[in-house]
Amino acid sequence: MQKIKNKQRGTFSLIESGSIKVAHVSQFLPTQERNNLYKAVCKEQMAFKKIEAPGLDAQTTTFVNLNENEGIEYKGIYDAYLNLNKRIIEQLPFLFETLCIDPFPVSNIPLTLVNGSHGHYGIPHVDAIEKGKQISILFYFNRIPKVFKGGDLQLFANDNNSPKGYCDKPFFTIDFEDNLLICFASDTFHGITEVHSNSNNFEDGRFIAVGFIKIPEKKF
Repeated sequence: MQKIKNKQRGTFSLIESGSIKVAHVSQFLPTQERNNLYKAVCKEQMAFKKIEAPGLDAQTTTFVNLNENEGIEYKGIYDAYLNLNKRIIEQLPFLFETLCIDPFPVSNIPLTLVNGSHGHYGIPHVDAIEKGKQISILFYFNRIPKVFKGGDLQLFANDNNSPKGYCDKPFFTIDFEDNLLICFASDTFHGITEVHSNSNNFEDGRFIAVGFIKIPEKKF
């Protein structure tokens, strides 16, 4: 893991193997902001619904989608989303540089908050199916102390000779860690190891905020 100088909060690093590059920012949010986010999702957990999503187990996964242009009836979650959104945008110069992506203006990043319970997993997939996705953003948080194991991120190399499009064995694995921001190119194959927990309580689950940064469409 290569350390990169960063004037923003958190420890900013680059994880690189072959063609795969991952920006890794530990302790991303200030403690109070991180706590506000966790408390808000636990208090307003009724906002989370079961939704089918490619690559994820729908039986153990719940979501709430957030966008500043849509608003939300759950004010605590919405306010925490706006703050997280702002913090990510503050880091964009480092993310573009680290991932070798030409910078472009970003004013808002729609995010999906996800809760994964015991048995939650994600099969290897890419996020760049939708035209324009460039950077996938993951922000992790959980109850402290963490009561589950697994839920780690695995990244896979492309394999054009495989019908699946990727190698069977992951290039590397990034352990699930509270208050961690991870960003990588959206055409990178990645999956989630199965979550194991003795608790099915919502507040004990694997929490993640997922977003995508897209190149703006050209106007003619």
